[in-house]
Amino acid sequence: MRRNKGFTLIELMIVIAIIAIIAAIAIPNLIQARKSGNEAAAIGAMKTIATSQAIFREGDKERDGNYDYGMLSELSNYNIVDAVLGSGTKQGYEFFSNYGVQHLPVGNTGAQMAGWYRKEIKTVEDLKGLKFRVGGLAGMVLSKLGVVPQQLAAGDLYPALEKGVLDAAEFVGPADDEHLGLHKVAKFYYYPGWWEGAATLSLFINPKAMAALPPDYAAALRVAAAEANQWSTAKYDVTNPQALRRLVAGGAQLRRFPTSVLNQCSKAATELYAELSEKSPAFKKIYTPWSKFRDEQVMWSQFCEMPFDNYMATRKA
Repeated sequence: MRRNKGFTLIELMIVIAIIAIIAAIAIPNLIQARKSGNEAAAIGAMKTIATSQAIFREGDKERDGNYDYGMLSELSNYNIVDAVLGSGTKQGYEFFSNYGVQHLPVGNTGAQMAGWYRKEIKTVEDLKGLKFRVGGLAGMVLSKLGVVPQQLAAGDLYPALEKGVLDAAEFVGPADDEHLGLHKVAKFYYYPGWWEGAATLSLFINPKAMAALPPDYAAALRVAAAEANQWSTAKYDVTNPQALRRLVAGGAQLRRFPTSVLNQCSKAATELYAELSEKSPAFKKIYTPWSKFRDEQVMWSQFCEMPFDNYMATRKA
């Protein structure tokens, strides 16, 4: 009686080797084909956007010939809003180019809180000698009012407040502050954070690397940055109210800076900006149009955004 035999070890090894060779040839080709397909889809989408933009631009020119939006692939140094209405991103591009980098806005927290305080701030006198974790222009302004600015990493703030090394510390807003637990050691949560009414985050890019990108890829990067910029603001709008409720439930006490304190801070800020404008042409070049734009926005907000927000905050129905 003849017994059926299976594959020998050598035969199995040969089969495995053949499969491995086929896989080594097929898998890279499959990955490359998928990559090429994704690239083609992305390029097609960008061309569709560019075409739609061109149609919009031509239609808008019929209504107002003064506006020239430019094409998506032409927006190498500044974005479409600045090309039409302002110069903020363009000026930022010019400023950062002096340091060998290019920047794109990729996030904004919206107006921030003014931080956590171990004691209440009732008058500007209460700021004198205050050891406050705050930096940048805010620290320079507040130092004019007697504050002693400090620089500590976020992870060091809790023990510093607990031990009295710090009297106050600012971070971002409820959604981010909640993770630090600062309300347990500095219960007074002040607002508004007048030094960061809109804190923009930037993506810094090597200009040579950016210039080497194909136009459609460079445009895709700018579109992605713009999307991230909008998304982050929306994220904070959703998460901050929820976090604020939890913080208050956990013992945080909300406090608004007295108007007298805000007025003194505004005065000190205006003085500092004038001093910096005298010393730094680069600062003056950005600050002058920025302050004009700010004043225009404040004027406009009095007739639309502010009355609506105030009504919604106080309505009884």
